[in-house]
Amino acid sequence: MPSRLNAGLGGLLRRLARSEFLRHGLLVFGASQIVNVFGYLFHFVMLRKLGVVSYGALSSLFAALTVASVPSTILTMIVVKFAAEFNAVSDLPKVRRLHQRMLTWTGVSAVLVFAAAWVTRGVIAGYLHISQSGPIMATAAILAFYIMLPSARAVLQGIEDFRNFAISTALEGAGKALLGIGLVFAGFGLTGAIGGYAAASCLALLYATAAVRAHVRSLPQVGLSLDVRRIVLTTGGVSAGILGITILGQLDILLVKHFFSGRDAGIYGATSVVARMLFFLVAFIPQVLLPKAISRAVSGRSPRRLLAYAAGLTALLSAVGLVIFALFSRQLIAVMASPAFIGAAAYVFRYGIAMTILAALTLVTTYKIGLHRFDFVFPLALGVLGEIVAISFLHSSLLQVITIITIGHAAVLLASLYRIGKPVRSLASG
Repeated sequence: MPSRLNAGLGGLLRRLARSEFLRHGLLVFGASQIVNVFGYLFHFVMLRKLGVVSYGALSSLFAALTVASVPSTILTMIVVKFAAEFNAVSDLPKVRRLHQRMLTWTGVSAVLVFAAAWVTRGVIAGYLHISQSGPIMATAAILAFYIMLPSARAVLQGIEDFRNFAISTALEGAGKALLGIGLVFAGFGLTGAIGGYAAASCLALLYATAAVRAHVRSLPQVGLSLDVRRIVLTTGGVSAGILGITILGQLDILLVKHFFSGRDAGIYGATSVVARMLFFLVAFIPQVLLPKAISRAVSGRSPRRLLAYAAGLTALLSAVGLVIFALFSRQLIAVMASPAFIGAAAYVFRYGIAMTILAALTLVTTYKIGLHRFDFVFPLALGVLGEIVAISFLHSSLLQVITIITIGHAAVLLASLYRIGKPVRSLASG
């Protein structure tokens, strides 16, 4: 019996060692953990250096940035889809043309968005109760770079160059912390914290662009004609999915900042920072799953085994995280924040449950987007509307807000599982 057990374990380890999904997953996981470590170092310092009220402003600006960067996230999904389809049929010259077009279009869009932020900076600052325009413009600079990043980083993801994808991601995460903290200690306060993030995003963009060009610069120039109807359908479905997921993940922070006191918003922000470790811990899994699922579908193979593998890994890592939250919430808050934020410990585990559900929902929607299925859009939109209305009318306590988002996230996840096991038909790019 022991020999059979050893042989079985050895066979499992050999299969895992040969798994391309695992190798690529480890690369992206490593980069994501660098982002997480430096991200929490960033927040660790900011919680102490900025104070409760200024940290609440930082938290709300980052939440607003996440919502405002939804178009960039949508574009990322679309670029990954087409790059992965071209890569699956070994048509890399089209990848080159796709990269060139996207870099031009997103560059022009970034300039226009930054100009719009400059014009409306007073309105934004007034809504979020921020007295200075500097943090607003620094946030706008990050958004401008985010608009351009899909033209390069999404191409790397689509052609499964996860090494350079991981380096670009890690460069941004480490640079955000090091530059932001340095500028805060230099006396630039909230503007410096966000400005360092902007500089790191610029460096990540430059690296990713150079990495793509290394792949395609020797390839011939070709035309690129895509199925307009398919692009419209893809854009609509991806837009609805990404917008819904993003709003579900950020709406509570913005609404708490609006409806609650500055101190309560700071406590909620600290809760969010700690509990979102769970979401970011497993965020690498959909990034690896998407191009691989598309590649299998293009070649006529079923990606359902990949989905099962990804779902199991998500469940395992999330369960470990929730156990840690249940046992060590106070210690985590004590390490991450000052004693002024210790009240957040009461909310971390409950918020972690909401983040676990959101991570599972993100995995399901990413898989369906990759297979060109958008039946999750209606329940997602309904869930977003329901949570906004519920929090707007029911916000007597922070715990009530967390309960609302947990129930809302769970309802959307259950509805999105509809026909998840449906057989896959082959995809083809235009």
